[in-house]
Amino acid sequence: MQAGCHTIRHRLSTRGSFKLSCRWVMLVALVTLAGCAGLPKDYSRTTSYALTPDNNGRIAHVFSKEVEAHPGLSGLYPLEDGQDALAARRALIDTAEHSLDIQYYIWHQDATGMLLLDHILQAADRGVRVRLLLDDIGNIPKDETLLSIATHPNISIRIFNPTSTRAFYQLSLVLEFERINGRMHNKSMSADSQVTIIGGRNIGDEYFGNHEQLNFGDLDVLAVGAVVEQVEDSFDIFWNSKYSIPINVTAHREAKPNALKTIRPQLAMGVSKLEPEYRRRLDRSALNRIFKTGGWLPLDWGKAHVLYDEPNKVENGNHTARKLMPLLQPAIDSTKQELVIISSYFIPGKEGLAFIRKLRQKGVNVRVVTNSITSTDVFPAHANYVKYRVPLLREGVELYEIKSDGAVWSDRKMRKQRKKESGIGGSSRSSLHTKAFVFDRKRIFIGSLNLDPRSININTEIGLLIDNATLARNTVRQLDSKLMDNAYRLELKKIDGSDPNSDVRIEWVSRENGRTVRYRSEPNTNIFHRIAMWFVSLPAFESQF
Repeated sequence: MQAGCHTIRHRLSTRGSFKLSCRWVMLVALVTLAGCAGLPKDYSRTTSYALTPDNNGRIAHVFSKEVEAHPGLSGLYPLEDGQDALAARRALIDTAEHSLDIQYYIWHQDATGMLLLDHILQAADRGVRVRLLLDDIGNIPKDETLLSIATHPNISIRIFNPTSTRAFYQLSLVLEFERINGRMHNKSMSADSQVTIIGGRNIGDEYFGNHEQLNFGDLDVLAVGAVVEQVEDSFDIFWNSKYSIPINVTAHREAKPNALKTIRPQLAMGVSKLEPEYRRRLDRSALNRIFKTGGWLPLDWGKAHVLYDEPNKVENGNHTARKLMPLLQPAIDSTKQELVIISSYFIPGKEGLAFIRKLRQKGVNVRVVTNSITSTDVFPAHANYVKYRVPLLREGVELYEIKSDGAVWSDRKMRKQRKKESGIGGSSRSSLHTKAFVFDRKRIFIGSLNLDPRSININTEIGLLIDNATLARNTVRQLDSKLMDNAYRLELKKIDGSDPNSDVRIEWVSRENGRTVRYRSEPNTNIFHRIAMWFVSLPAFESQF
């Protein structure tokens, strides 16, 4: 190898154009080889499974009587407010006595992310077994942070479908694109195999109403009863799959000496960044009180089923993996009167458009709520949705786009309080992040699945299909109460009203300051937006969003 590098360097230097050291030749070779390396194989794996529920534990004390009164059913509580959603997660972690099984696509190393990591570490100190599974692309905490936490004897951390090299992470994303394009988009947190939270929220300030620029309107559901075992089964499948790699294997190194001792004050410092008022509201949450001291939580009871993709879906071209969408299809097919789709990213594609046409021909009213160009956080996804608006409206679909200052599920009270007390939050942008589908106001699906090509064909997803008319009706009622003020309603208008064959245009109808306003072009856009939307909506791009 040394002789070979010397020869290359000599030849380049003798030409006099530029010099290339042996170090850089070896670096390029290593990165190229890493790009072809695939998943690690030569390491010891430990298989583990969810623990058997303890019917005498603290969580059982809160829910056991109601669970016993509803055999075979699941108790469900929607988490609409971001701060309540964080309080519920913290309460699960603090109440756990035996196990925590946690699976997320994104985990930010910000105030709320550090808060939950800090409480997870405290749970491990109490003897709770923690299994934390994070996607590699969405995962934000540094390898050093995760390596340090994983040195705790009660904590295991695995990374889903990681890149082969960490030193040149960005380059590895390009070199390994085909292998790592499929991601684990799942979001779940289960405590003591008795209570779980599933929905659209990742872990980060913007998901819990604590971000100055962006706040996601989202929806989770807390569940107890029969469905929790199904969630744990799905977690075990992912945890024990070949795609889930221990953090020390992923990082190609072990933690530094005394890493656990070092990380504790770092987590505490991150938690200290939470505003005092935010922390007070978090502590005053009814969910926090119920888990700590007991009490009654108004649960909706019904049959619930976990629908999820198998982890090998992420293999490009794999047609054997069990997939979520075919499992959800019967619920869509059986819809007779109304289908409500709430999807932060909505790209129906030709097949989806044809299916919606069939529903309309059966007389099913279809309503779609998604982001506008100003509220979306993924511009290419919006650009690829745009070309389906006119076809959808022609089919009679009710189409709504959320405004940037009016998400249906958001933390409006907290944002107003922050603006009043500290002068911040006034320019905060809301974005719809919810993924929920309501069938005839009798059944509802809540989870991580968007109706777009990436969710349906590439990433893994999870959600609960729930048979409960109260929960389904209340979701639609809340939607109805806020849509007119917080969204644009799209309508088709003929350019020449006197000509029946005239081309059509879209108008955006909005209620502003108590009066109806119509926009003849997409609100808050310009020629540059339209050029950019045309480019990223080319067919070659659509399948990736």
